[in-house]
Amino acid sequence: MFAAVRSNILVLVGGMVECFPSRFEEENVITSLNICLDTLDEQLKQKGKGPSFVLVAGAIKCLDGLLMWFDRTVPAGGRSWKYPSQCFYQFRKFNLTCLNCFLL
Repeated sequence: MFAAVRSNILVLVGGMVECFPSRFEEENVITSLNICLDTLDEQLKQKGKGPSFVLVAGAIKCLDGLLMWFDRTVPAGGRSWKYPSQCFYQFRKFNLTCLNCFLL
């Protein structure tokens, strides 16, 4: 149950950032982005038990909203584009880990 609550909070944060981008500063979005990436890392690298897919789905939905903020507010090639690029790099690593979960 805790995973579902945490997942819904992440989805809410991502949705708020996506719908109201002018209300959020860069540091808030980057903090939220780091929380999402840490959540994915924590869930997909657990030893001894599988990830909570509810929480993984919530973190991915939150990332969707956060990346929309970067798309709308940061000029291409700007300093802040390093964070979405790190996000895509991490997601590629998570994707491989996630495939391994299904193969086990």
